[in-house]
Amino acid sequence: LCTKHLAAQYEPRLSFEELWSAAMLHDIGKLVYLKFFPDHYKAIRKISADRGVFFSDAEQELKLPASSYFGVLLCDHWRLPAKIRDACEAHSLQHLQTIKAGDAAAGFKRMICLGNAAAILSLNSLNDAKKNEIAQCIQKALGCDETRFLTLMAEVYDLRVHAERFMEQFG
Repeated sequence: LCTKHLAAQYEPRLSFEELWSAAMLHDIGKLVYLKFFPDHYKAIRKISADRGVFFSDAEQELKLPASSYFGVLLCDHWRLPAKIRDACEAHSLQHLQTIKAGDAAAGFKRMICLGNAAAILSLNSLNDAKKNEIAQCIQKALGCDETRFLTLMAEVYDLRVHAERFMEQFG
């Protein structure tokens, strides 16, 4: 929802259907941990929650393969479209900073990274340093000031509330 919302405002010419699919599947690599390495998944989640850091930071600390790597393997195995593979491979703040302006898919990749960052910021209990890092990256990437950023995050929180209400219907 965050990716689609941001794209509507900042990249309205992108295909929302492709964005939706890629944004929904960008973390499928975590399924490998859930299915085949549940103890590793629990350890990663614990470190992430206890320290208020990204899942990927906890993976690195534990010296485990990145779930994004597993996501790429799944995309290749299932022969998913290249844009979904790209989203699985590169959806972090670090990837956001490496997107080249001349890249034909730059807008798409940028929205995937930004949607993921905004969602993480709205959902996770992050430490203050991570919150500030995400906020600064989003503001820089979108070229918006703090007031616009806060308005944008209020919209993201509203999306979250609507999604939670929707999900409650299914118990």
